[in-house]
Amino acid sequence: MKTTLTVLLATVLMIVGCTTTKLVEDPPGSGKFKQVAETDPRFTTGLQTTEGVAGVFAPINPWHGLVTVLLGAAGGIAEWNRRRKQAQLDAVIAGVEAKGGTDVKTAIQNIAMTKGVEDALNKSVQKVTGG
Repeated sequence: MKTTLTVLLATVLMIVGCTTTKLVEDPPGSGKFKQVAETDPRFTTGLQTTEGVAGVFAPINPWHGLVTVLLGAAGGIAEWNRRRKQAQLDAVIAGVEAKGGTDVKTAIQNIAMTKGVEDALNKSVQKVTGG
């Protein structure tokens, strides 16, 4: 029982870790960008490959139904986590813009400049603030 719970917890944590963020032009051709969270394409590709293999072996696999349910659950967890991270990202940017003050904004801008992500930060802020 302990082993099953450990494996289940490890699997959920692995799925939750498969969410990344990227900049997307919205609307296309507008020159305005927004930062969006997405499920890592490698995870999505691996999930699709596993579904395909499971489908091929369905006639000889007595566990096919369970495998299908588990793959669906993994996809659902990944999508839930993507939405959660997107909401967190938008909330942080909106909070800093609303109540951050110039010292906080300057510190964030300096760190972004040091890390080389100042342009991406500016585009994300413009998306949330509408400016």
